[in-house]
Amino acid sequence: MQEENAQYGFRRNLLGVKPYALAVLAICLVADLVLIIGALPGGAPNRLLTGLVMAVHAAALLGWLAQVRPPWVREAADDYTTRLFAALDDPRL
Repeated sequence: MQEENAQYGFRRNLLGVKPYALAVLAICLVADLVLIIGALPGGAPNRLLTGLVMAVHAAALLGWLAQVRPPWVREAADDYTTRLFAALDDPRL
């Protein structure tokens, strides 16, 4: 039961910080793009590496958008509820 509670809390907290995570990732993507196009003096020292970092930031952004959603949290909440009620039916309590 503790594992389900921890999983629910983790997912709930991720949903709570989602707006901040999306904002940070969007800022990172803009910074990556600025470095790649060379808008700053000197540009990116290694455009290939900066492009790779940009791809990682984009994948993280898509992951947050696709995975961290209320139904995902609800699934963990339902699992926790099921385990909690099963524990309450335990005659050893």
